[in-house]
Amino acid sequence: MRIQLKNAAIGAGASAALPPLSMTLESGAVGVIRTTGTARPTRLGLLLGGRMKPTSGEVLLDGRRDPRGLRKLVAVVDAPGIAEPPAGVALHRAVATELALGGHRSRRPDAMRVLDRHGLKARAADLVESLAPEQRIALLIDLAASRPGIAALVLVAPHRHGGDPALWLPALEVQVDRGLLVGVITDAPTADELVSLGARDAALTDTADPGSDVFGDRAGDTLDIQLGRTR
Repeated sequence: MRIQLKNAAIGAGASAALPPLSMTLESGAVGVIRTTGTARPTRLGLLLGGRMKPTSGEVLLDGRRDPRGLRKLVAVVDAPGIAEPPAGVALHRAVATELALGGHRSRRPDAMRVLDRHGLKARAADLVESLAPEQRIALLIDLAASRPGIAALVLVAPHRHGGDPALWLPALEVQVDRGLLVGVITDAPTADELVSLGARDAALTDTADPGSDVFGDRAGDTLDIQLGRTR
């Protein structure tokens, strides 16, 4: 499986929310996409998952324009403000919600079985935000991968949780070994660390000033998200 951006942009000129960029995610290794800012990672994830349309350029699934296929096959994981567990929610409730979104049985015993599999059963009443980064990422990736029909996972902005990428990369590699395409959208230091650990650089080409956040923190900027479940 391959997902490509070919000079894909949102907006145009100096005021573009996303300047033209090109990159490729493929099955076989965790793919890493470097980006900057606070809103840009989420929007880039939505673009890769077929939930946003580029103003120019292309988003391709196995060489074809297929936004419906992307929405069906790609899970956007832990994207800030879009596909992240809400703060202040007990872990067992957050897991039950994720199970329900995936069409699974979602009673408390079902959630507890998932938590037990991750060694978190004793923490069922704890808040999601109390998890260590590697625990949070492993849990959410596992839940997303369990959704029927999902063939690709795009993890968004894991750097915001802190922690050591070496501790959570193995959870992504497990999914690669299962045949899923896995991509990570993150900041440059985390991306460099992941690549040093064996992840693949997706060769993101970004013409924006690396010190600026041109992807959505301006007043009046809006999202054009396709209807349908984001996660």
